[in-house]
Amino acid sequence: RVRMHIQQFNLIAAKDFLHNIIEDYTDSSLHPYINLCIQLASADLAFADRNYSTAESQYKEIIQDLDKENDKLSIKSYATLQLGQIYFEQDNLQAAEVLYFNLLSQQQTPALRKLTSEKLADICLEIGDYALAKKYYVEAASIVADLYGVNNAEYAKSLNNLANIAFRQRHFALAQKAYLESIAILNNLELSSMYSLTLCNLANVYIYQNKISEADICYQEALGIIEKTIGTESLEYADALNNIAIMHHIDGNYQRAYKFYTDAQQLREKITGKDGRKYLESEICLFNLYNDLDISSMATPLLQSIVDKKSAIVQQEFWHLSERQRSEFWNENKYAFEYTYPKYIYTHSQDTALCALAYNNELFVKGLLLNTSSQIKLAINNSDNPLVKAIYSQLNSNKELLVYYQQSGKDKQT
Repeated sequence: RVRMHIQQFNLIAAKDFLHNIIEDYTDSSLHPYINLCIQLASADLAFADRNYSTAESQYKEIIQDLDKENDKLSIKSYATLQLGQIYFEQDNLQAAEVLYFNLLSQQQTPALRKLTSEKLADICLEIGDYALAKKYYVEAASIVADLYGVNNAEYAKSLNNLANIAFRQRHFALAQKAYLESIAILNNLELSSMYSLTLCNLANVYIYQNKISEADICYQEALGIIEKTIGTESLEYADALNNIAIMHHIDGNYQRAYKFYTDAQQLREKITGKDGRKYLESEICLFNLYNDLDISSMATPLLQSIVDKKSAIVQQEFWHLSERQRSEFWNENKYAFEYTYPKYIYTHSQDTALCALAYNNELFVKGLLLNTSSQIKLAINNSDNPLVKAIYSQLNSNKELLVYYQQSGKDKQT
């Protein structure tokens, strides 16, 4: 029940439910497994709440308590998998890898072995070892085939994983083949989010191959599935509309792109309001469209809103992100910071206040990332390039001043 609330992103309900359970079961001696269940639920909740140190200590305590109890190996394995995921989120890939390798060396159920193989594959994917990632994903797929056959959602998910590797390596023909095989399986099952996701993944492959009509067919089919399974008043439906808009934007069909961008934006505003991340994504997409059309009268107010919101998100949320999430945040925003904003500022340099605001926001995010990611620090310190080290040293010595001006509310142009 706690995990159900967590999956629905309702942490308040999860905390309330767990609190009531703890109060109801004060005499745990009458219920041998209740205490263990409460420990697991508490650890899962701390993990979901990004309280990694608490979750780590709780999972370790569970593992230690179960070391001599062979009848609870599956619970111990679950706690170990979760502990590995904490290390993964904190970018401690080596520690996660050691845990997963130890799990594979132990006797465990095929289902747990499949999960462990997938976790190892995720690590290999993260570090760019696609060959090893493929090996573990294939092993997971083989276990699923032995346990349940190939005509099920789990095997379709395994095909998706293999297709994702091929897509990252730009092996579009292989990715297309695996996605189509997955779709063929899902087509005979009950409609699901996995089906719509796979169709969207296939559409991305077609876009990279410049097969816009095929991509459009996939997106429209995915849109229909989302409408039937989740409904049109959902963020999933808005995301699908936005994906279709991006496709038309890439194809140069700006009129169609504008229609789908605004449809997605209106739906997102209705669901999350104008302060939500999804609404911000819509603003960024529309800014890019106006920028490509050179309509500065529409682009400039949007850029003002985007930069203000980005700055607020960074200051409020960045410190709570794991290192992996920080890297993902930068990767998501890199194109905007390195290309879109500078290009726009160069074109419309008469707006000096906006130029300063956008440039300051870019520096602030870079400064935060470089000074809070041990992975990036290690790469810089191990670099053979003295210029890189010198620039990083200068950034370190001036970062307090940078943060001071960003947060002190000084005049934007200054």
